[in-house]
Amino acid sequence: MEWNDYVLDKMVGKIDFLSVHRYATEALPGGRSNNVFSDHMSLGLDIDEKIETTKALIQKAMVKSGSKRPVYISFDEYSPGFGDLLSSLMLGQHLNSFIRHADVVKMANITMITNLVGNSPEGDFKNSLYYTFLLYSKNALGTALNVKTICETYTNSIFSNIPYLDVTAVLNTEAKKVVINVVNRHETKDIETNIDLQTGTYSGKATINLINAENMDVQKYQNGTTHKN
Repeated sequence: MEWNDYVLDKMVGKIDFLSVHRYATEALPGGRSNNVFSDHMSLGLDIDEKIETTKALIQKAMVKSGSKRPVYISFDEYSPGFGDLLSSLMLGQHLNSFIRHADVVKMANITMITNLVGNSPEGDFKNSLYYTFLLYSKNALGTALNVKTICETYTNSIFSNIPYLDVTAVLNTEAKKVVINVVNRHETKDIETNIDLQTGTYSGKATINLINAENMDVQKYQNGTTHKN
């Protein structure tokens, strides 16, 4: 953060983007050797925190300099892991954070895009990371909406009041649809919830794309779509 503050102090008014690198697992107690599911599921808050802190530094530098030229964040380096279901849930939280901060995050580059493909003695295959990335890139197109999530929370040694549901929503006015992205942070429990609109009404059918598995180590995933009225 100190380096970003220094760069902004010298360069605001002359640059369009500030680069941010973050591997969220650095926040884990014990680092990457930590295998506590609930700890990993809180790391989306770490991405939120880094973006919001950087945004505040940008605003401070602009006020200090008097510059009106906006500076956006390029989240140049991030990685959710190596292709199992846990990594897929982590990727969803990263992408949710980028959507939630779409006003300032205008570019994001996943590290090692080849991690979206797994391999085995039988050959290469599309892993759960691939399908998460595919669902967001094909469906989360449009305007990020302001979402208020009310649900149960938990606390660990990293963060307090972590909501079990990580939710974003995107309005695609051209396609006349709202896309809701939900990551369930609970390891064993399905969570039932209501979806309330402040304006407008729903019509037609809803399409549900679900990524799940019997255990966290599963990498191969058969894509499935469910239609409900």
